[in-house]
Amino acid sequence: MGISGLLPFLENASEKAHVSKFRGCTAAIDAYCWLHKGAFGCAEKLAKGEDTNGYVLYCMKYIKMLQSYKVRPILVFDGQHLPAKRLTEEKRRNNRRSLKHKAAEMLRLGNVLEARKYLSQSIDVTHKMALNLIKECREKGIDCIVAPYEADAQLAYLNISKIVDFVISEDSDLTLFGCNQILFKMDINGNGVLVNADKLNDCMKLRSDKFSFDKFRYMCILSGCDYLDNLPGVGLKKALKFISVTENPSIYNALSQISSYLKLSNVTVTDEYRENFMIADATFQYQIIFDPKERCLKPLNPISPNVDLKHCVNAGSKIDDAVAFQLSLGNLDPFTHKQVDDWDPDSSSLPTFSIWLKNNMFQTMIKTSKDPIIVTPKKIKRRVPLEKEIVVDEEHEEDIMVMYKKMGPFKSPVIKKSEDIDVLIHGEIKMTSVNRCSSGFNKNGPTVVDYKNGLSSRFFKKNDETNKNENNHEPMVSLLGAIDNLIKRRSDEIIAVDKNETKDDQKISPIITRKRRNDFENESNVKDNLDKRKCEEKVPTSKVTPKQTQRVVSKRIIKKQTSILTFFSK
Repeated sequence: MGISGLLPFLENASEKAHVSKFRGCTAAIDAYCWLHKGAFGCAEKLAKGEDTNGYVLYCMKYIKMLQSYKVRPILVFDGQHLPAKRLTEEKRRNNRRSLKHKAAEMLRLGNVLEARKYLSQSIDVTHKMALNLIKECREKGIDCIVAPYEADAQLAYLNISKIVDFVISEDSDLTLFGCNQILFKMDINGNGVLVNADKLNDCMKLRSDKFSFDKFRYMCILSGCDYLDNLPGVGLKKALKFISVTENPSIYNALSQISSYLKLSNVTVTDEYRENFMIADATFQYQIIFDPKERCLKPLNPISPNVDLKHCVNAGSKIDDAVAFQLSLGNLDPFTHKQVDDWDPDSSSLPTFSIWLKNNMFQTMIKTSKDPIIVTPKKIKRRVPLEKEIVVDEEHEEDIMVMYKKMGPFKSPVIKKSEDIDVLIHGEIKMTSVNRCSSGFNKNGPTVVDYKNGLSSRFFKKNDETNKNENNHEPMVSLLGAIDNLIKRRSDEIIAVDKNETKDDQKISPIITRKRRNDFENESNVKDNLDKRKCEEKVPTSKVTPKQTQRVVSKRIIKKQTSILTFFSK
């Protein structure tokens, strides 16, 4: 299964990767790889013909792991066998039959462990087992598709047509079909080896102008694949050497020169081998697949006019599209075409990104470089809807203020140009409105302010009679009087404090003078050390009399009064 030694050869084009790298992407999965591994765990029950769903549970563990990393899986199942692999399938069938005989012999001898080993290797995954997994996936909203022939070509088509972003498989032959990104050997934790097709020229050690994907495919076919056996003594290294040296554009003519280029005197390239080589090459390029968008069969790549159709004999044959559609859904057995299920995607509830949506609705969700996805912004709703739709005219200022009133978070008063503006200040003081000059605002001249309504606060009450007189400023005078009384009261407190301080200074003054220090020490009852500390700490720089403090306070009062008067006079 696959090409021998291909994955180590692709070391320069591969890297260790985790499925979390493809968060938000879609993956196409070779489901038969998981089914073979799952059948290994319940091989004894399957060999005895007992009912078991162990292989289904095994596959669902991988699916849940992918969904936990926001990767949307699409399972692809094998269909009927290609004519090119008829001999290969016969060999596998005979091998499984011989393994069953060995398992029976081991059971007769009592070697249970060896018998289980042979039984697990002899298990063949049938379409009935695949259908059980398909039904479980349908309940979970997971897309499944059965390929007309091999799953490899169907996986490659889904990747080439941008329906999926990458492919998960165990078959190294998948690289020859033209996949862009393949994740091999993925474990239950999501770790695997990612092969990128853009780096294949690094593996062949060819310049980008000398490299082509056709040369890579020719090299792999020469080394041996499922559709053609290799020539004796020719592996990947010698096949690479031949492809790198030859400059003949026709691979059919170049094949006759292999023995001379590789110096293999015992190898003879016959015409039959060259014809089989071209048939194998056409099988990789033009194998029949099912297009879920158009719901019909088509070749993997469009067949060019210079291709001989006789080389496409092993690529598969077309059948009726209605039958092919039922086969792709899993409703028909791929080998006998007998009906085994009756699921209809058109009458079922499907997820948004399902490939079975009718009228190809999922095509609009496929990411392409030519047609980028355009996201239309959502309309933002108003926090407070309008009670009534208002048509605003630029000439009417009242309508604009009414609209502002209804859209705002609180109810504001109706404002007109000729009326006063009442401003509510969040506090204890409420100031009345200030009228603008009737002549309007002059850009170059001063703004005229009229204080005819005066001030209003918790300290001063509004007098309606005084408001009638434009030249009356009693609120302003009362405010000045309150400030004057407050300043006088404060000055009296300062004078009282100064008097007390002067009395203390008079008591301590004998300590300050040096002449009377000795007499004071004899008369006092305080210790000498404490007296000396007090003398050092409380020596005043200058003496201030009560009259001097009163003069300073009176000067401060006069300055404050004059500054307030000048402010209000402006």
